[in-house]
Amino acid sequence: MATTLNPQLHLRSNTNAIFIILLNLTRTNNDVIELIITHT
Repeated sequence: MATTLNPQLHLRSNTNAIFIILLNLTRTNNDVIELIITHT
């Protein structure tokens, strides 16, 4: 049972990590855009 459940858990953790990375990228991009707007 454990061997069959492991791939699903790995897929879930990978998708969660990808979503977190995407959220962090969008946040940093917004910060950079705000900095550019304020400096110009």
